[in-house]
Amino acid sequence: WESLWVALTGLACGVVLTVGPYWYFATRGLDLRSMYGDNGAQIQGVTMDPIMYVDLYPSHAVMIAVAITTATVLAGLYPAWRAGKVNPVEAIRIA
Repeated sequence: WESLWVALTGLACGVVLTVGPYWYFATRGLDLRSMYGDNGAQIQGVTMDPIMYVDLYPSHAVMIAVAITTATVLAGLYPAWRAGKVNPVEAIRIA
């Protein structure tokens, strides 16, 4: 259960730390005019807007949260499984 709590705490901290930058780049965008000029860049005949905005879909946010939680829980299972197989008296004797 510890790895689940670590994952949930990490997700909560990640949300708190990224809300500000996400809101800024979603409303004001990333201004690339200093690199591309006021007209934007042309790539393969397609003109790119010099100000790029971020957008996060709720379904993508859920997929990211599930993937991070799953990876964290799986990463915590192997050490817990190995620790569960060790005899406590023998582990103390070796240390």
